Amino acid sequence: MLGGFLALLAAATFGLNAVATRRGVLTGTVAQGLAITVPIAVPIFFVVGLTTDSLGILSELPIKSLLLLGIAGATHFIVGRYANYRATKAMGANLVGPVVSSSLVLTLILAIIFLDEVMTPLRVVGIVLIALGPTLMLRSPAIARKTQQSVTKIAFTPRLIEGYAFGIICAIAFGTTPIFIRSAFLELGEANVGHGIVGGLLS
Repeated sequence: MLGGFLALLAAATFGLNAVATRRGVLTGTVAQGLAITVPIAVPIFFVVGLTTDSLGILSELPIKSLLLLGIAGATHFIVGRYANYRATKAMGANLVGPVVSSSLVLTLILAIIFLDEVMTPLRVVGIVLIALGPTLMLRSPAIARKTQQSVTKIAFTPRLIEGYAFGIICAIAFGTTPIFIRSAFLELGEANVGHGIVGGLLS
C-alpha cells in the first residue's frame, strides 16, 4: 500500500517537474537549471532526514550500497536531468514526455534480468496504462491546439533530432536509476520511508 502511494506521489511530482522545466528552459539555460535544481535537494533531504530521525540509517549501509546510490545519483540527477532539460528545451515537454516514459520499459527489462522481478497481470496493466498516458495526451486534439498556439505565440521551432537524441539518453538514465537504487537496498531486508530519504540524500 505504501509503495503504491509513493509511486503515485512520484508520478505527480514528475508531471509537475516536466511543466516547470519547460517554463524554466524557455528563458534560462540548461546549466542554470542544473545549478539550481541539483544542489537544492541536499538540504531538503537533510532536513527531512533530521526531522524523521532517519540519518542513523547511514551507518547501516555497506560500502557497496553507498557506491550504488552514488552511481544512481550521478546517472539520474546529472546525466538524466541534463538530457531531460536539453530535450525539453529543444522540442518541448509534450514531445519529450512519451520518449522519457519509455524508461519504464527499460526498467522492467533490467529488473527481470538482474533483480529476478516477477511480473503479475496487475503490474502489466499498470505499466501499460502509465506508458499509454503521455501518448494519449499527445494525440488529444485539445492538447495539440494548445501546443500549436503556444508555439505560434513564442515562435518556437522544435529541433527534433536534438530533442529525440537527448530524450533517449534521458530515458536510458532514468530507466537504469531504479535498478541501482533497488540493488543498493536489496541486502538490507524490508525498506521503509527512512531508507528512501537516506537514498535521496546520498544520491
